[in-house]
Amino acid sequence: MPLEVGYLCLAGVELIHDARVFAYLYRGLAGSAISASIGVQTTGSVTGIVESPYSDVYSPNYGEELTINCGDGFAPVCLQCACPTLTLEEDFTDPETDDAPWFQASSPTSAEFLGATALVMELPPATARSQQPRVRFGGTPSPQRLLPRIMQVTARLFAATPAGMEWGKRWFNDVLAGTCDGGADAVFLPYCPTSEQDPDTVYRVLAETILVDGPTWVEIGAFGEFRALEARFQLASSAPWLLGLPYQCEHANLAPGGSTSCLIETDDWGGGQAVSVQLEGDMNGVTVSAVPLAADQPCPVVGTSMHCSEFTVQGTQNGDVLIVDSSRRSALLTDTTSKNDVSAVPYLDFVGSFPWIDAPPCTRLCVTVTNNGSGAAEVTIDTVLREL
Repeated sequence: MPLEVGYLCLAGVELIHDARVFAYLYRGLAGSAISASIGVQTTGSVTGIVESPYSDVYSPNYGEELTINCGDGFAPVCLQCACPTLTLEEDFTDPETDDAPWFQASSPTSAEFLGATALVMELPPATARSQQPRVRFGGTPSPQRLLPRIMQVTARLFAATPAGMEWGKRWFNDVLAGTCDGGADAVFLPYCPTSEQDPDTVYRVLAETILVDGPTWVEIGAFGEFRALEARFQLASSAPWLLGLPYQCEHANLAPGGSTSCLIETDDWGGGQAVSVQLEGDMNGVTVSAVPLAADQPCPVVGTSMHCSEFTVQGTQNGDVLIVDSSRRSALLTDTTSKNDVSAVPYLDFVGSFPWIDAPPCTRLCVTVTNNGSGAAEVTIDTVLREL
């Protein structure tokens, strides 16, 4: 699946941002001869003279007048089609003023790096299935397998000076390398939302990614002091799913004997919903359960034992934080004394395999949290879109 928007945020750090770089080039931060002699418009097309510093490498139309027609939702910036969700050139001035993620006041050369755009961002399918031929006819398919999810990226780095490019190259590599703690979430836009769409519903997350290949570097442009560099790399997540941003369904403070519920509906196909439950305070005796509902059933459901998922918290300290996140298949407890994260499974009472709470497409599910303990507990129920 190729992605249409050049935006990638890794571990909370903006790594690729097309609109930012287009704006810096348009403003002439890499030299007046580098900016395209066009006006930035918000219509669907723009006409201008191509005067880029990388003419021989990128554009066979150098010096010619071109009309760029952008797709629905996009706007032309510097003879490129940028997504307005990422903001246009009027919101970007220079790396120092904008406090760009790579800028450091103690290193002036960091302001000479202008960021990275995406040439290719692609997500290959995460499903696989083989088929063994039969002796006489046909074949026998194997069970479907869900594979690790790979993101393949070819990025372009731009800098006003060779020193700025060297700074940007090291910064880019450092962000990709991550930390010793493990993987980091990669947030991206698969397409540019229209003005009627909430951008938060369009962003997708590739959870706990690690760098598995690259970056490999290719010199692709030089014009005076200006430098352009290509970086190719792959990120991988052990989980096959793409996640949406969490949506808070319910938040409550539960006194002993209290309960709260959240209705989850996935009436139309668009991926399933996974549930994340966070508990804080005195949570011993708190029970979390999920019950599938018919089309006309209300939530909560009273007096039923038909739970598809149920677990009870036992053995925690007052002040611990417990998160069971079905979208990531993780259950963690933050110990209030040591501040360490440990597996929460030993503190959960359940029967059989762990009861992750998922709502497949076209279902209704009622999630209820009941405080059967002796102290007050704070509960937050989030839903997370999960799709292949």
